[in-house]
Amino acid sequence: MRRKSDEKEGESEETSERGFYLALGALVLLGVSVWLCVRAHRRSDAPVALVAASAALELRVTRPVGWEDEISRAVKSSLPEKLFVVPGPPENLERLAREFTRCGWVEGVRSIALRGDRLRVELCLRQPYAFVQRAGKCILVDAEARLLPFSCGVEEALKRGLPVVRAKGVRRWERPAMSLVGVLHENERLLERYGVRVVYIDASGGGRYNLVSADGRIFEWGYPPEGSRVPYLSVREKLGNMELVLKNPLWRKTSEAVLWTRPALRARRDAH
Repeated sequence: MRRKSDEKEGESEETSERGFYLALGALVLLGVSVWLCVRAHRRSDAPVALVAASAALELRVTRPVGWEDEISRAVKSSLPEKLFVVPGPPENLERLAREFTRCGWVEGVRSIALRGDRLRVELCLRQPYAFVQRAGKCILVDAEARLLPFSCGVEEALKRGLPVVRAKGVRRWERPAMSLVGVLHENERLLERYGVRVVYIDASGGGRYNLVSADGRIFEWGYPPEGSRVPYLSVREKLGNMELVLKNPLWRKTSEAVLWTRPALRARRDAH
């Protein structure tokens, strides 16, 4: 009898011990599950790093000379007050990169990376190329005539040193006008040599363009490189005509010069 009692007591202790370990294992699994849930919740909802746009944003761009302040203000003002960055999948930074492209100055984001508590961004910017005059204001554009987020009065635009395109009522002026602006940029030395600064590019409904200098003289250019396909003179020939005109002593007494055919000068009304 005593032996049977000992066997029953042993079995009871073994069962109790087994139940204890099973309960302990279940408790551990529950704790791990709760910890994983909390961690996943934090990873998906709460940002691990907070980057302030004003203090911890490092922009790496080659800013056009003379436009540094405007670009910095425009890029930062286009962003949220604070940028939340969650390190992890590349998609997190890709979503943030799209915030920068909302600024009209930004062509694209070359690279974006989180370095500690600083966000390093390398931007590709649109370059200022000319102004377009509209309703008394001058709007900055790039080489493809895309509007940039900067506008000002005519006097301020002329101080910036870029030509102002006047194409009121002219359709499809963008490519012809920008191609002519390109001719001016490429031949700045020729104009500087003779002290001429072109401030306006005037478009006509017939597709011809005139260049207007700072002192009011007019160069009749004719059709630009990207304008109507008319068998007139080439760009090089027109530039040669321009140089002949500028070398002419009578140029100072003339108001207009024709470049698209044989050079011709028209006397100024106030000339004596």
